[in-house]
Amino acid sequence: MQADLQWRWTYKPPSGSAVLWRSACAISDLPGLDWLVPDAAEHRLVYFSASGLPQWDYQVRLGFDFSPAGVCQVTNHALWVTDWRLGRIECRSVFGHSLGRAPPLPDGACRSPADICSTREGHLLLTDLSSSRLYRLDAEGRHLATIELGKGDRPLRPSYVDCCHDNGFIAVSDIENGRAAVLNPRGDLLAFLWAASTEDEPQQPFGLRFDASGRHVLLCDSGAHRVARHSLEGAFVDAPISGGQIKPESAETAAWRPRGLACSGSPANGICVVAAGSQGRDSLHCFGRLP
Repeated sequence: MQADLQWRWTYKPPSGSAVLWRSACAISDLPGLDWLVPDAAEHRLVYFSASGLPQWDYQVRLGFDFSPAGVCQVTNHALWVTDWRLGRIECRSVFGHSLGRAPPLPDGACRSPADICSTREGHLLLTDLSSSRLYRLDAEGRHLATIELGKGDRPLRPSYVDCCHDNGFIAVSDIENGRAAVLNPRGDLLAFLWAASTEDEPQQPFGLRFDASGRHVLLCDSGAHRVARHSLEGAFVDAPISGGQIKPESAETAAWRPRGLACSGSPANGICVVAAGSQGRDSLHCFGRLP
């Protein structure tokens, strides 16, 4: 991570409004629409520009009973969105039109779909909060394979997921057990994300993304109020993003709790981080290289 990675902007919802943001997605090939954030409180997807302005004219209304958790862009025109509350996975156009629902998974699996990402083959990977499995789907949402993530007393229970489009490696966080891991393209465990000292152990791992190089995993460590960087072998490298970088500094920014993040394919747009706040005051922050 470059040393000149700095805070660029913060967006907080207006006073009196409540949002529930837990993830973010970088958007490509839609001029002026650079980031997409699922808002479970208002049952919608909200676009933001590269300068941090919400693009209300393009918000995607999902319906009063849809609680979006994860979202990913699969083509210039299509998104896949998960509904963790009612167990649905839907395809939407980038402007909100329904393009169909994923067929049911075998044996009623995946009762609580959470995060979703695309793979280098053009497939989808889906996490399920109710199991220790990842599901591989094709671009139409049809089930291709189920990846079992360990057995025994403490199997991985994936919450967030990302796939590196360069090497096919998979990263998952396990909120329930307080850990995160890197898997090979088949889903075999390669390494847990670990640290050189107890102080640097992930305390509350949430969202994660491979960085632009594909050689590191960026992990939202909510308990330590930072985004940490780890090697593919699991070693803690550094913490390039923290609440202390946000201006103006305050007790609130120092104790921020990052939950989800997105890495833009454009270095100019940088990295966007969703942070949890009290009483529906979640916030969005962008970090990158300044001009």
